[in-house]
Amino acid sequence: MNTIPNNHTSPLWLGAEGVSLLLHPYGIALWITLMIMCGWASPLDFPSNVQVYVVVNVVFMTILVPLVFGLLLRRVGKRVVDGGQRRRRLMQLGVLALCYGACGWMFDDIVVLFLVRKVMYTLSFVTLLTLCLEFYRSVSYRMVAMGALLAMMWMLLYVGNVALLVPFVLFVLGCGLLFSARLYLGGDSPYELIVGLLLGLVSALIIFVQI
Repeated sequence: MNTIPNNHTSPLWLGAEGVSLLLHPYGIALWITLMIMCGWASPLDFPSNVQVYVVVNVVFMTILVPLVFGLLLRRVGKRVVDGGQRRRRLMQLGVLALCYGACGWMFDDIVVLFLVRKVMYTLSFVTLLTLCLEFYRSVSYRMVAMGALLAMMWMLLYVGNVALLVPFVLFVLGCGLLFSARLYLGGDSPYELIVGLLLGLVSALIIFVQI
């Protein structure tokens, strides 16, 4: 794995950190949920109260809960969890998969939210696959999440949601920026990035169609 650059105040370093934060795995579910709620990824016109309800629940379940768990785990991990960073990473992936699944389950009784539910269950299964692979070889979960997002956007484009074309192109460019940023920061190796992207793309395509 590469060494993180020493100059943490350079524009390149700050830009790379910004891209990594903007396209963090915790935010992937929110990005596609916003596209669905605003009508880009769905022909349905959702009332504002439904939009707020969905977005608040997605933010809480897929961003705040995993973030708090990750911070607590980092704070007490050395004293509570044996096995170092790998064991903590496995636990974080397990909690994130559970959070995606729980978020999808929350929308089970609301018929019009079938697409949001489908997205959450897809992300949950993709995360579980990443967790299983992590026992043997690490991959970049940032690229797994980005690959899953692009796969789901492509499927929604394929069935006629043409309003997603511009966001899809932007996220493809964002994928390239994220790949470069992670290499620059030394957070992931080329192997981890490429395998992560392929895992996210292929698994999300299969799961999204089957669910």
